[in-house]
Formats: sequence, C-alpha cells, structure tokens
Amino acid sequence: DTSNSTMAKSKNVAAGAPNFVHSMDASHLLLTVLECKSQDISSFAMIHDSFGTHAGSVDTLQQAIRKCFAEMYQGLRTTIRPQVYPDP
Repeated sequence: DTSNSTMAKSKNVAAGAPNFVHSMDASHLLLTVLECKSQDISSFAMIHDSFGTHAGSVDTLQQAIRKCFAEMYQGLRTTIRPQVYPDP
C-alpha cells in the first residue's frame, strides 16, 4: 500500500531529530556517571536529563555535568558540523 509506505517514511524522517537528541542525552548521562565514578561519587538519582546525588557531592556532579557536556558537544562541532555545513 503506497499510502502506508509514504506515511512510514514521513514518520521515520520526523523521528530523526528527536531520536538523535535522545541519544545525545543518554550519552551525556553515561559520560557524566563515568566521570563522577572516577571522582568517587557512587550515588546517583537520574531520570532522562535530570541528575541528582547526595548534597555533599552536588558541586562535583555539577562540574562533571558541565565538563562532559562541553567535551561531547565540542567533539560534535568539530566532527559532524563540517559534514553538514561544508566549507564552500
């Protein structure tokens, strides 16, 4: 059925950006947990892109969140952006 294949294609295209963002959020969460574990934080409370830990570890967690976010997106900027927006 042509209408079903067209609908499926448009749904797949529409799902691309949200799925990409969700995968980046999941990667950021994982990198942040690994960074925190390297700094002896082992208690976490996380839901999607919301991070939590014990009050005594909040400052370290906040630094890890920012560090991992910046490193991850800087890497994307230097690897993916040239592919999407090549120099003329």
